[in-house]
Order: sequence, then structure tokens, then C-alpha cells
Amino acid sequence: MSGGTIQDGTYVQVSRVEYGTSSCCSVGTDADTLRFTGSNFEDVSNGATNSVIAGTWSTSGVTFEFQVACPGVFNATSPGYTISADGNTLQMIDPGHNVVSGYTRVAN
Repeated sequence: MSGGTIQDGTYVQVSRVEYGTSSCCSVGTDADTLRFTGSNFEDVSNGATNSVIAGTWSTSGVTFEFQVACPGVFNATSPGYTISADGNTLQMIDPGHNVVSGYTRVAN
């Protein structure tokens, strides 16, 4: 993973690869939509739960951190992410679930 600058916009999940078994919780099959606006984000699950997680985000090197404010307050850290040079493709590691997810930017 190489980090990079994440542009404002809506990113739709296009891939999800699980490696081994989860060390935390079961991995759902719901597709996520990530929305970034400045330092704010929304993670909308399009599955049966139709849940929304919101808060702020930051990066440092290749580390990506969500500071979740709703529902509840907690931090979630991805030890690796990559954004393509054109800003349209995002890959992110979810170490708690041993998953690498891919997203494509569809709108600003």
C-alpha cells in the first residue's frame, strides 16, 4: 500500500477479498459506499442493515484512521491504503476482518 491524497467524493465498493479467517467478527457481504467531504466521512452499508457510520478521518503515511462519532464514539485504523494517481480508485485494508476492499469514485 502506498497512501496518497483522497479526493472529496463518493466511492462505491467494487471488490472485497478476505484472507484466511476473521480475528474479530463475521465479515458481511454488504456493499459499502464511502463519502468524503473535507475531513468528514460517511460509510453507508447498502445491505439489509442499511446502516450509516459517520465522523472524521485522517491519514499519516499509508495509515488511514476513521474517528467515528455516530453511532457511538470509537476509532478504526487501516494500516494500509492506496489511492490511484487519478484519485478514482481506493484500496483499503481492514485488519480486524483480514479483508482488502476496493472502491471506485463515482461522484464529487
